[in-house]
Amino acid sequence: MASELITVVVVVGALAVMFGVWVVIVIRFYRKIGPNEALVITTPNGVHVERRGRIVIPFLHQAESVDLSTKQLRVERKGREAPTTKDGVQTDLVVVFYLHVNDTHEDVLKAAKRIGTERLRDATALKELLAPQLASAIDTLTRALVFENLEREREKVEDELTKIVDENLDGLTVDRAVLERVERTPVEQAGPFR
Repeated sequence: MASELITVVVVVGALAVMFGVWVVIVIRFYRKIGPNEALVITTPNGVHVERRGRIVIPFLHQAESVDLSTKQLRVERKGREAPTTKDGVQTDLVVVFYLHVNDTHEDVLKAAKRIGTERLRDATALKELLAPQLASAIDTLTRALVFENLEREREKVEDELTKIVDENLDGLTVDRAVLERVERTPVEQAGPFR
């Protein structure tokens, strides 16, 4: 009877120690994830995207946080950089793009790999990376329209610009493009016909 009691005490003690170690591991290595982020975890079994949280064990896992919040990127095409409309009017444009990482497994991985988790957190770095592509889309659309339509049909132009830009953004998606400013480029600031 005494040996059975000792065995039970040893087993219960061992279970308590194992449970305590498990609790310490969970507390120490559990990575919590905020509402506007995803966690990209590289393990020996591959790469995973988590949205709820996960235990990340150093030396076995590598984890990076991906910011999913909406970023505002303001692109100005003015003066010498201003595009010319179909009817030959050089036009100053200021467009604000609202974009974020699309919350799908594939797009989170694509954005993390091609853009980088650090850049996705920093709107300035993201703008530096995407500005040429966004400016090119603005110029392309402007050349296809007459000046009067740019002014009068802003909502339609914004929708079309959103579609053009949204096609090749490496996991990002454009919520909206807003034409903040549309006006003729002053002659003294105009550049060569483009």
